Amino acid sequence: MINEELLKAALLGTDRYVPNYELPGTDLAEIIQDENKESLYLKQVAAAVLYAESGQKSRTQAIDNQSFKGEEVSCFNESITRFFKTGFRDNDAVLIAFLLENTGDGDEKLNPAIVPLALNFAIKNSLLAAAVVQLCGEVGSWLCGLNPAWEKLSSADPEIDFETASPASRVAYLKQLRRTDPNGARELIISQIKQESAEKREALIATMSENISDADLDFLTNILEKDKSKKVKETALSLLLQISNSEIATSFENYLNEAITIKSERTKILLKKQRLNFSKDVSLPEMARKVGIETISSQKKIPDHIHQIAEVMGYVPVSRLAKILEVTVEELILLFQNSPHTVYFKNYMTASAVLFREEEVAEALMENYFDARLVEILPLAKQLNYFGKSQHGQVGSAIIRNLIKGEMKTIPAALAKKLLSFLEKQPYVVNSPEYYALGFCLPASMTSTLDAYVQNDKTHQFFSKNIYELLRGMQTRDKILSTLKHKK
Repeated sequence: MINEELLKAALLGTDRYVPNYELPGTDLAEIIQDENKESLYLKQVAAAVLYAESGQKSRTQAIDNQSFKGEEVSCFNESITRFFKTGFRDNDAVLIAFLLENTGDGDEKLNPAIVPLALNFAIKNSLLAAAVVQLCGEVGSWLCGLNPAWEKLSSADPEIDFETASPASRVAYLKQLRRTDPNGARELIISQIKQESAEKREALIATMSENISDADLDFLTNILEKDKSKKVKETALSLLLQISNSEIATSFENYLNEAITIKSERTKILLKKQRLNFSKDVSLPEMARKVGIETISSQKKIPDHIHQIAEVMGYVPVSRLAKILEVTVEELILLFQNSPHTVYFKNYMTASAVLFREEEVAEALMENYFDARLVEILPLAKQLNYFGKSQHGQVGSAIIRNLIKGEMKTIPAALAKKLLSFLEKQPYVVNSPEYYALGFCLPASMTSTLDAYVQNDKTHQFFSKNIYELLRGMQTRDKILSTLKHKK
């Protein structure tokens, strides 16, 4: 009856109808009085809701007779705690990553009051989860045992649900599992891989680079022979080539050993000059055809046997080829530099350097040859140094992403100006969250430069908008560092 009266008033309007009802056992209907009909109606609804809810069981679940008894540890001060609380509440992974990097030297733990926020954040951010849970201390471990949603965080190798986990969480979990139980990780990949897209299959298989061994041979060989995706095949192939006694690694190395020889020639001044000789009479290994290596060159000026040798070179570490030919990496690259079809060969040497992440090879190739892929192999410090000296802006986006994924250290002002100049010309190569993260790496002296960009009417609108993200990152970093400095 009460709900019908209130509903009727809502439909007709309080100007046309005023509810007439009683609340048995109470005199609320008489007590609630107001000359304003709208106000009176709202009070009546509130009273009705409270009346209907009274006497009902609480919807919260209490934990009987459990209280925390454990460690007494020092916690972060109030200022640092506020930063952590903001990061956890806003799911700001950049802020939390910076805090973890700059507060991890001491024994302080998170204030127990924000540990629930921290655990909720850890559930959503698997890459930072372990470090966050460690800061939660024994309080966090205790709470993980009480809440099923947090329980998996208490394990060093938490189980994840592959049906619902994000691709990044799957990869992170498998990499960790490969370190402790490589066979178990492989079996998990086998159980999931058939239902995944080519891109996800490739990402899962790539995790097998951790602790790769002879035990992985059969699975990877099967992928190489039967998977339909070229990218997946290439990943399986790169892993098989890391197993020295795999059939394909042995066959490729034997082929190159027979197909490439070093000849010495006497010059007019009686000095020996070495050059590379490429044989036409050596047949491609059967495994090469299985992985899709073409036997016929698609370029008129490149002979078929040169094309075949170059393609196989793309799947063998350059350092290994140098060892086979009994020369150094630098000597080998110089020999190819002085041989016919040098650009063609260098393209495949670059592919090999990228596939096997050979830093020494990348640096040697870059002495007189540029490919953005080679820069990405280098450690971040060398990437930044190279970007600062070169005019190759296309490596800028990769460097920015590597910069914000690393320790987020402040970079020199000259390099910061060059990165900003690059972003002004190509503002869309990174997104707004990445601009915010980059702000943590820019020196404070860049503030005036950023202000000038904002004031310039010719500045690209997207770049101008994200300058505020850069400034926000810089200001947040400076506040944190200032707080940490005063603490010391």
